Amino acid sequence: MSPSPNRLQEHVVSVVAALLTNRVSTTDLEQTVLDRLGGEAYRGAGGYRAFAEAIGVLLTEGRLKAVKPRETNGLFPALPQLLKRTISRMGTDPATIHVLLSQLHPAIMTTHYQRHPADLADDRQPLDALDRYLRQSPPSTVSLTVNERSWQLFGDEKFLAGPDGARLLNRTGINLARLACHQTHEPFFYTTGNPSATAVLIVENKDTFFSLQQAFRQGQTGFAGQDYRLLIYGEGRKITRSLAFLSEIPGCAPETLRGHYFGDLDPEGIAIWHETATRFGHWQVVPAVALYEALLAVAGPRAPALRTAQRQDRAALTAFLAHFRAPAQAAITSLWEERRYIPQEALHAAWFADVMRAP
Repeated sequence: MSPSPNRLQEHVVSVVAALLTNRVSTTDLEQTVLDRLGGEAYRGAGGYRAFAEAIGVLLTEGRLKAVKPRETNGLFPALPQLLKRTISRMGTDPATIHVLLSQLHPAIMTTHYQRHPADLADDRQPLDALDRYLRQSPPSTVSLTVNERSWQLFGDEKFLAGPDGARLLNRTGINLARLACHQTHEPFFYTTGNPSATAVLIVENKDTFFSLQQAFRQGQTGFAGQDYRLLIYGEGRKITRSLAFLSEIPGCAPETLRGHYFGDLDPEGIAIWHETATRFGHWQVVPAVALYEALLAVAGPRAPALRTAQRQDRAALTAFLAHFRAPAQAAITSLWEERRYIPQEALHAAWFADVMRAP
């Protein structure tokens, strides 16, 4: 159904209220109204003649003023070429707020803006973008990535995934599914192992990943009675974000797999495991106990002092130690208190070649 001429008046008021500056050309103002309604609805509401009538009302009320009255847009009825909004915070009175909110698509919740009208001015442009998208016909059937949809709607590929976008969606009750878009996960490097195994091995550092990869490629995917379906390169702290990519790998449902994490035996490595296990608490990510115990056995007596200062997270250490038996707990605690560490590179390619086993 096309909007009535009175409805067009409301759209003109809405556009004027949302202006970022107090000056606007009549041509730009009309184009914005036309873009919002679409050509067919704009013509059905009376087109330019109804638009000119709406501008005339605002001029008569003093809400708009001609900057140079003698310079017109050359159309009939003629309008001033350049307009000035005379009330800087136009649209904050309850009546205008009601008009603005009533024009939005029914799927957009407006309760927040009724309670906090000052936020409407800040959100007006993205609200208009949401409104235009929701009114398009037919609706989008292809799911885009969040960044792709964000660029399409707002001209900013980072908006939807950022705090401003999250706040807008929360205020309006619109979710990503309604916008036909989806989150993407930062990928990680991985090597496949035994497809029937129910555990994956995550390693912190690049050298250890490549050393283990050699063994995996020889079919040696097991250690200390545990076989692994995947070998994942954690890439330091990146794994605290990228582990979600596991759900993108065919046949790897994270809820059916157990993650074994193996990193440097130092405060940073322990903190990385703890943050990963906490962030992905709906999965199971535990320390690779057998590999850490091997690390202690091979290099414990040679453990050097930490090269750089590292923040010690006592909660992370406590959670980490809970997975070990008493002798390993004591050894790890001593390293922690004496500010010594063991890099995972102490277990090298030749060592892995000797101890890794085929399924």
